[in-house]
Order: sequence, then structure tokens, then C-alpha cells
Amino acid sequence: MNFFSSSMRGPSRPHAPRLFSYDESKLVRAAPRGDLHAFNQLVVRHQERAYRVAYHLLNDTDTASGITQNVIAHAYAKIATLHDESFEVWLLRLITARCTAYLESYPAPFAPRTELQRGIETLALSERITLILADLEKLAPQDIAAITHTDVATVRARLSRARRGLRDVLQGASLQNV
Repeated sequence: MNFFSSSMRGPSRPHAPRLFSYDESKLVRAAPRGDLHAFNQLVVRHQERAYRVAYHLLNDTDTASGITQNVIAHAYAKIATLHDESFEVWLLRLITARCTAYLESYPAPFAPRTELQRGIETLALSERITLILADLEKLAPQDIAAITHTDVATVRARLSRARRGLRDVLQGASLQNV
């Protein structure tokens, strides 16, 4: 079953505005009733962000793509469990959980390619997830709290620690290069 309407290659790509408009809550209500078209519209809207989050956590395009596809297939099977929340938040919760499980099984599977990636990888996983969702994906603290099953105060604390830790690592790396 292929839910993707476009290929997911590379860490991110700018994309044109969607030509269709929809009411997400209407689609979320229709998808659990077996409406594959509704589910596909939800996926089209959120698959790129889900992939980017997986990519930033894993630092590997193929693994991120595979996990994203696997999670979307799983999401279709579990769509009936989605109640009164954003599809995007629910999908990103599934993505971060699957990536976390992967990273726990394979702690450092792929070498970071940039100083920023190396710096992010030095952070605790909970801080890394929070930083990626906040600073790279520009999600609101309330959404991050819902994705990570924490409260907003915890999100803000993790984000502060992550930014401080990343700053320290990047400053240390730049001092070593001088």
C-alpha cells in the first residue's frame, strides 16, 4: 500500500503551496471510517515534515524514508485511535517514538555530516527531539508537549538546555578550528 504521492529524497525541499484546501477535522473523522482518500490527503499534507523530523533524528535519508513509510502504514491501521487531536501531532508522535526505538537499538548508526548535526547528536535524545521540533520544524511548545507526552514547562526547559548545549558544542568546535 503506497500512501505517498511524491518521492521523499533528501533532508528537505521547498514545496509549492497545496492546490487543494480541506478541513482537517473533517478528514480526521472520515479516515477512521475507511476513507482512504481522506487519509491520503492528511498524509500528503504532513509527510514531508514527518520525514524531515525522522531525517534530523537519524541523519540518514534511506532510514528516515523507510521509517516514515512504515509509520504511515502503521498510522493507517491505527487511525481509529486518533481522537480530538491534530493528525500532524499524532503522526509526529508516532515518528519520534519509532525513531527513538531505532536509536535505542542502534545508538549511533550514521555519522553526522555537518557541525550542526554533530552538535545536535551530542544532546540527550529528549533534548534533541525538542530542539528539532522547535527550531527546525517551528512547532509550538504546546504541540511539542503533546508529541513528547510532557508538559509545556518541560518542553521549555529541555529546549533551553538543548540550545545551551548546542551553543557550547558549536563554540568549542569553532575554537578548535582557529
